[in-house]
Amino acid sequence: VIRKRGRPAGSKDLKPRKKRRKKNGTIHANIALEDDAQLEDQVRSYLANLHDSFEDDEKIISCELAFSGLTTQQALASPKRVGWLESMNKELLKLEFYKSWEVMEKEEAAEYLRNGGKAIPIVILLTEKRCGRLKARGVVLGDRWKNTESSPTYSPVVSGPANRWLWVYSISNGHHVEMFDIENAFLQAELDEEFGEVVVKLPEQWVKENTSGYARLLKAVYGLPIAPLAWYKKYHGTLTKLGWIRGTEPGLYKKRSADGKSWLLLSVYVDDNVISAKCRHEMVSELKRIL
Repeated sequence: VIRKRGRPAGSKDLKPRKKRRKKNGTIHANIALEDDAQLEDQVRSYLANLHDSFEDDEKIISCELAFSGLTTQQALASPKRVGWLESMNKELLKLEFYKSWEVMEKEEAAEYLRNGGKAIPIVILLTEKRCGRLKARGVVLGDRWKNTESSPTYSPVVSGPANRWLWVYSISNGHHVEMFDIENAFLQAELDEEFGEVVVKLPEQWVKENTSGYARLLKAVYGLPIAPLAWYKKYHGTLTKLGWIRGTEPGLYKKRSADGKSWLLLSVYVDDNVISAKCRHEMVSELKRIL
């Protein structure tokens, strides 16, 4: 006997069953955003993805936006106060070690502001790593910076295809490859006259007693739109002095090996680097010279 699934043809299901009906209702969407950058685009994208799961008679009637963040006042009043204070002091010491700014005298700062000068605020960005480590970083509010000197802001970097070519070429030829990054890269780059004068307002936690609280930037502090370009010019000059030659591809350099039989290759993406060489000892030696 062969049994087939389902009811015989022509029969009816006499068992009463409940029909599924779409429920009338509304959805209140709560969107937590880290900051207000491209806020409208983020909200539209979120709601578009959310709409795919709606029933035909559902619609959004309200949307609440919640911004997450921790101010310095909240951090210093929290149970982790000591850790946050330690991280902020550590960041300040780093910026002062690299001589990132020159504090203006009170009279000089007052005259600068009277003459219509604008000071860009520096804020302290607080983050907590997954491991629990607390980190503070001084960041210039780059959106307040005005390019009065019409200076370029684009910083050349290696392209994805060029970086892949370096890996393929190096591995296929048996070269040694090493990745490394430059610590505090931007703070090593000076702001030359071509970038114009940049005056900043220091966070109140970093303002020393009987000082103006205003400073003239000397180094490319993070957040400044011209910081990547300033670092590129600094790094490019250093590599040129060490004998590296930049090719037609931005961010891709080469240097003849000591025996003259091969090339050392280097790709640069801001402060992230990939170096390769036939001789590992020569690669390590060159790496030490760069760092």
